[in-house]
Amino acid sequence: MKHLYRSVLLISCFAATSASAQTAEQTVAYILHGLEAGANSPSLVNDPGSKVHWEQVSDRPLLLLGKERFVEMKVHIEDLGNCVFRDAFSFSGVGQDSVSAGSIVTIDLRNASGLASTGVGGTVQKVEVQGAAYQCSPDPSYTDMSMCEKTGPDRTWFFGNIDRAKKALTYLQKEFCKSGAF
Repeated sequence: MKHLYRSVLLISCFAATSASAQTAEQTVAYILHGLEAGANSPSLVNDPGSKVHWEQVSDRPLLLLGKERFVEMKVHIEDLGNCVFRDAFSFSGVGQDSVSAGSIVTIDLRNASGLASTGVGGTVQKVEVQGAAYQCSPDPSYTDMSMCEKTGPDRTWFFGNIDRAKKALTYLQKEFCKSGAF
């Protein structure tokens, strides 16, 4: 009976740890955008008092959907292997004068060395992963404008806590971007 109790205790501890572990895609979503499931971020369209609520729609690839009164946003993160990720960020306005925009960023995080952020207004920032190789292109699904033009070719919109994102970068490198012995 004593051994059974220990086994159940070990299994339940392992299950709790596994359930709370972040995937590579979830970690990259926080590094690049400061977003995670259940988060509320500030309005991207400067609607006073409005918040964007984010829901996780799928795991792999990761799809986060954010909605506020006038805008729907999507963050789609895909692990391409070897610490390279595809980040598709888009927004679509709701209503007669709506605008849509999107970009697809392929980012190589193997040589990432840190994060730098610049304020945009309120709590919305732009973030750059230092040492990363970026390739930004317009998303053909969103024809009004490219997000690459709005953020710059090597930055992404960021809504979270920059210190937490720095810890997420360290976690990503330790857990998912391990280099081989040779």
